[in-house]
Formats: sequence, C-alpha cells, structure tokens
Amino acid sequence: MQNLLDRIKYRAIMTAGGNAIGIVRFPDASRRSEYALIANYFMPKNPLLQQFGFLEGSKSFYMSGEEFSANGVRAAAWLLYQLTGKSQGTFTASGLSNPVKYFALSSGCVQCDFEGLALVTKRFKLSEGVEGTLVDFGGICHFVLDKKFKFYDEPNYYRALHEEVMGELNLGHKPAFGVIWQRQLSKGIGIDPVVRVSKTNSCCYETACGSGTLAILEASGLMKLLVSQPSGKFISVFKNCGTYSLISEVQEIVTAESRTWGWR
Repeated sequence: MQNLLDRIKYRAIMTAGGNAIGIVRFPDASRRSEYALIANYFMPKNPLLQQFGFLEGSKSFYMSGEEFSANGVRAAAWLLYQLTGKSQGTFTASGLSNPVKYFALSSGCVQCDFEGLALVTKRFKLSEGVEGTLVDFGGICHFVLDKKFKFYDEPNYYRALHEEVMGELNLGHKPAFGVIWQRQLSKGIGIDPVVRVSKTNSCCYETACGSGTLAILEASGLMKLLVSQPSGKFISVFKNCGTYSLISEVQEIVTAESRTWGWR
C-alpha cells in the first residue's frame, strides 16, 4: 500500500471558488476498498483539502467516504472536460442512483443536472429549542437550521452542535451528515456548512457546499436561489420538472502534487 501511496499524484480542484477537493484518477473501480486510506494519507498533508474523490476512467466518480458530493461532482465534470474536450456528457457518482449530466459553459462555469434526485424532507424541533429541516439525499443528509439561529465561527461551538443534532436524529450511520446555518442576504442566501464524513472520520467547516446549497433550496420551498458560500463565491441552484441543477465556477490549484497525477 505504501508503494502505491508514494507513486500517486493528485489534482486539487476548487469548486465555487472555495471548497478544495483532491482528485486521483484510476483506470477503473478496482481500488475502491482503498479510497478512504488514500484520502486519509493525503488530506493531512495539504491543509487546503477538505474532500477527496476518485475519477474512475471517464464514466464514474467516487468519493472517499462513498458519499454524495455536489462540489466533487462539478470538479469531476471539469476534469472530464479537460481530459476529453467534450463540453457535455454524463457519468455516475457515489451516493446517486442516476447518472449526472454536465455542461462546461463558456463563462468558465460548470453546470451539473441531477435527474430523479430523491430528496426526503422533514421538519424537526429538537432539544434546547433547535429547529430546522432535515433534507436526506441518501448519500448525504443535511439539517438546515432556521434563519433565527446565528452561526459563530468557533470550532468548539459548531462541532458540538453538529454532534448534538446528529446524535438526536440518530444519523451517525450515514456516509455524510451536515448542519447548515443560513442567513438572509439582500441578494440570495448565505450559508455556513459543517459536514462530517464517516469513513474518513472528518468533520470540518467547509468553504463551499454544493449539496448543502441543494438542501437550502429544498428547505426553502423555492424553485431557484443564489447561495453565497463562506468563500465569498456563489452557487446558483434551481429545479425544473424534477431536475435539480447547480452552476458555479470551477478552478484548479496548481501545486507540485497536481502537475503529474493519477495512476498509470
């Protein structure tokens, strides 16, 4: 295993101008059992990385924790565009039952469409007066707090509340679970997402969250929203005839690790 780790190079992709995702390319899915180990090896070495995923050939993208990551999916779509030159296409992704459709737009943004996304929503009033809406994607769950709850940028505070909500809802078995704070802006909604991934045993305040953005839209009951991320960038989200779509810029961080990448 160490020999493999020594030879792997990854690329770091920033989706929505903030959330950094490390991606390794393998020719197929034969090493899935090792994905969590690979992620746990590389993520502590680069403090920018908040997630880690794997592009399997050109038809599948799989997160290290087997979760659904909407930011990871857009990063994978951008890489596929770079590799194939095709500005649109489809691929499968972890945590989703249907393929993702992607479009590389002339503006430098990437749009991903999710058809048949089976979201289950339910309102909860928890202990200590905590209220919000649970949005379950299957491959990830988010608890969207009502707007009256203020976010404090203090790890002991937000991790404790995340742990409390996850425990009270009994959702520690999920591949990933997030708590999303929201605030009304003059133009759209601002979010503060804290997400835990079970397999990699990580819990962090994310600089951007695509699935959290989808959860905000679903909890709001609206058809479209412009959602400001902690990075200061925006993700556009909308739904039409049962299809959910996300649009944002996608950028690459050029590092020594990212100049050569993948497994040959």
